[in-house]
Amino acid sequence: MTSAAMPTRSAVPPVAGAEIPEVEIGPLTLADFVRWAGYQENWIRLHYDRTQAVEHAGYRDVVQSGHHRTALVARMVTGWIGERGWLRRLSIRHTGMVHPGDTVRCAGRIRDVRESPSGRLDVEIDVWAVRQDGERVSVGVALADVTP
Repeated sequence: MTSAAMPTRSAVPPVAGAEIPEVEIGPLTLADFVRWAGYQENWIRLHYDRTQAVEHAGYRDVVQSGHHRTALVARMVTGWIGERGWLRRLSIRHTGMVHPGDTVRCAGRIRDVRESPSGRLDVEIDVWAVRQDGERVSVGVALADVTP
């Protein structure tokens, strides 16, 4: 699996409307899907068995695990946060399929920034993943706890 370098955190405090650095991953391979299925012990054959995916389920090829895509989005957010905080919550919905050969671009935009009682920042981020053809294949919201 090829990927862009992880984003580096900005010294500028997060502000609503700002975009966080994108991460592009791909082209994804069958080996990526098999590795992820093995890592999470997800033995659903649609993620690694082409015969099952094509002949029995009617897909054009095996499909990426939604948990794999969630991890890629989380990687983008935690790469942006760096050592100044942590990802507290990630809620994501997968709206499209990703197959071997596809490239996925993960992106996000800060929706809201609030100061917490502890003086840290609660940063709410709209996140999404887009396939190379422009289709959004995942959408969600992340909540990060960040040092100002």
